[in-house]
Amino acid sequence: MAIQIFKSLKVVLASIVVGIVTLLTIALVAISYNASYSAVEKSYINQLENFNRDIAQQLAAFYGKQEKTATFFSSTDVVITGAATKNYGAAIRMLKDYADRQGMYQYMFISTAGSDPVMVAATLDKAVGTRWAKEEYRKNIQHALEGRTAISPPVKSMVTNLPIILVTAPIKAGNETVGILGMVVDVGNFS
Repeated sequence: MAIQIFKSLKVVLASIVVGIVTLLTIALVAISYNASYSAVEKSYINQLENFNRDIAQQLAAFYGKQEKTATFFSSTDVVITGAATKNYGAAIRMLKDYADRQGMYQYMFISTAGSDPVMVAATLDKAVGTRWAKEEYRKNIQHALEGRTAISPPVKSMVTNLPIILVTAPIKAGNETVGILGMVVDVGNFS
């Protein structure tokens, strides 16, 4: 029995058409898949960028608020008088009340001014007496001595060993820096 070769033009043309349609369908599916994948990927990346922008704006607003708060407290008569007279009771009560109401601070402190400051009063008893002139806080100390506020990057607390952000402001009596106010933000609560 001999193998019969397609001799009918109908069968040949139908086979060619089916082959072409199959190839076009495969090409269309592949092109559609790539276009859809690219569109979904672009949309996803756009959403991530929007999310990152929003987080950056929230962080900038948070940091701005912390700087204003530190500047406010460091310029109150209670804190200035406490730092100048070394009578910190009223200032620490005020800071403790604020920290308790906010719920995001590990502690707040008043330290001596100078290149090797000491926490002389704090809302956390074990912080009192701590020398905090460590490398990760140098910028905060330098800025305070120059009369500016500063915010550290997230670092390990010198007292609690937990992750914190340190916000500092100079305490000035006239033109003299008589101390440094520190607000230790608990990164665990913040995040």
